Amino acid sequence: MFVVDGSQSIDESQWADQRNFVRSLVNSVAISPDLVNVGIVIFADRAKSVTELTSNKFTVLGSIDSGFDRSKPFLGLQTYVDTGVDVASSWLLQGRAGATKLIVVLTDGEPSNAAYAKASFERATGTGIIVMAVLVGSSAAPAVASWTSVPPIPIDSFAALNTAVSQVANKLCGSTLRPPAPFASDVAKIATCGAIADVSFVLEANADVDQWEWLQQGSFVKELINVLPVAADALNVGVISYAKTANVLSPLERSKAALLSKSWADRGILGAGWRIDTGVQAAQAQLQGGRANARKVVIVLAHHEPSDFGLADSTFGTLKDTGAEVLFVVVGHGAAALTKQDVLAWSTIPEVWARNGYDNLSSQGIAETLSAIAKAVCKSPSTPSATKPTAYPISAPTANPSSASSTKIPQGYDSCAREKAWCPPGTVNMGEAFRTVAGAWCCIPAKTPSRNPTLPAWLLTQQSD
Repeated sequence: MFVVDGSQSIDESQWADQRNFVRSLVNSVAISPDLVNVGIVIFADRAKSVTELTSNKFTVLGSIDSGFDRSKPFLGLQTYVDTGVDVASSWLLQGRAGATKLIVVLTDGEPSNAAYAKASFERATGTGIIVMAVLVGSSAAPAVASWTSVPPIPIDSFAALNTAVSQVANKLCGSTLRPPAPFASDVAKIATCGAIADVSFVLEANADVDQWEWLQQGSFVKELINVLPVAADALNVGVISYAKTANVLSPLERSKAALLSKSWADRGILGAGWRIDTGVQAAQAQLQGGRANARKVVIVLAHHEPSDFGLADSTFGTLKDTGAEVLFVVVGHGAAALTKQDVLAWSTIPEVWARNGYDNLSSQGIAETLSAIAKAVCKSPSTPSATKPTAYPISAPTANPSSASSTKIPQGYDSCAREKAWCPPGTVNMGEAFRTVAGAWCCIPAKTPSRNPTLPAWLLTQQSD
């Protein structure tokens, strides 16, 4: 359990430093049902639980964004560390039998009542709980050293808290802080390939995504940011939300600390609908304002099909014409969920499929996304098309030229490219040639003679309206 000082002696900048410190520690340990469980408590005059003891890392990271607030409810002004230790102890004693119990206290001052504090530490250690402390600044109580199970870690200032992450992680896990093993190779690849990229995350924010699911998305993105090489000469990252309209949650940012300190609990009032085109347009505008020498990457998290497939088709087409890479993280399932056919024509990098919903934005999902990001930012630069591909607004023939080997798109679909998987053996898909031509014959015989590499001979003789 992390027990964090929320008293008046800590200003807002220092409070943000503490939040980032706790987030880094959470990211450094292997949280799972059979390994580490984590909870967070804030204290001042009294204490409150930010999150109970849990095995879900995303729940913890989400709570750091949404619940790491000492004003709601107001906890007072003093430093009654005993209240925090007692609450943390109660959670640990309800935890798993046989698991090591550990409290990490983060404070900058003298306890408001030393006798109460000493008694609470003794109650905790007396039940077998290991108590350690990170003491910030010169005002932290030296007496705490005699109450903890291991020597406290002294830190000069809140700004220097990041230097203590490895020390605390060593005591927590007996290992140095490093990206989790499944991530290591892709993180190293991105760091060593010299990638310079501007990356925009586009998050689905419709009311159909409840607040817990929204926080899961934010935690997923922040966990990616935590291991990516975000820097002035490497990756710059921005974040967009969308529903009917779009909202910039974060401009392109080169500071990892600044990104991790942002709270995205408020997605904005964006209206009803799944206008993915508005989010993509906002991301494209964001990337156009980025660095001239940087690759452009858009990563879309979505679970619902768009309100308007035609607008989605044209918007993604325009984006890809600029040379941008597009990656989808597809979340969930259901009658209106995105399908592989939906994103086939929109992405340039194979999509990540979190099929079981937001709960499945797990280590595996992060590892797959990092692998896809590595492909996007480390490949050889491409030159954007000078002109858009030629459009062929050709009507479908009145008679099916080969009923045994042609397939018509069902009404309501907007492009042959989206239906590539529908073509039977021995046929080919017309793809971009019929972009936005609903109802066209998409699948034509694979060996039909043609005077054009895209259009078959029988189509070239048809009249178009």
